[in-house]
Amino acid sequence: MGIYKYYTELPPWAKGLSIVALLGGSYLAYKGIQKGRENKNKKQSEQKFIKDIQKDIDAQAQPPTTIQTNYNQLADSLYIALNSYNTDEAAVYRTFLIMKNKADVLKLIQAFGKRTRTGIFNLDEDLTLNGFITEAMNFEEIAQLNYILAKKGINYYF
Repeated sequence: MGIYKYYTELPPWAKGLSIVALLGGSYLAYKGIQKGRENKNKKQSEQKFIKDIQKDIDAQAQPPTTIQTNYNQLADSLYIALNSYNTDEAAVYRTFLIMKNKADVLKLIQAFGKRTRTGIFNLDEDLTLNGFITEAMNFEEIAQLNYILAKKGINYYF
């Protein structure tokens, strides 16, 4: 009864303020729990994405042609080229000219994973490499990228 008695003795403005504080705290707690659930689902989604790509890589007749560190570096350079207001298409083409088979492309996609696309209209949007390419490049540029892969006998299309 101590808290109730204390509350009833408060002036009206303090009662209103305490109710607002209680509601605000409840809302922040709700949002925190909701964000935690979203992060858990996001992490599970990323893990499933990586496992699916690994299954595709394992199913390829030809193994990847380079070490993981190289794919990580290439993924970082693609992120820089695609995550800007002015997309560097030449850097994207150069990266895919290095690919020798479909396993290489899949390893690059796996190394890229899901990254946050920032910009004026794309705040905090997590996308895969396919999503970045679709968002940052127009139809003709994507067709050119697919042509580069097809010319090498790689049957993967963005």
